[in-house]
Amino acid sequence: MSNVYENKKKIDLLVGSIFGIATIVFIILFFTNDSFFKWAFDRHHNILSWYIRPVFIIPIVFFA
Repeated sequence: MSNVYENKKKIDLLVGSIFGIATIVFIILFFTNDSFFKWAFDRHHNILSWYIRPVFIIPIVFFA
């Protein structure tokens, strides 16, 4: 049983590290690549995204 716990702990660490690295890459791209910044800024100002955002955020918050 202890071995299963250790394997899950390693998988959690791996997945967390992957998301952490992806977040750092996203932030670096956002501030260094002008076309990526413009794309993200335009997407943020899209009216449809303001209607769709709660559809995804509410279930994520609920299940967290």
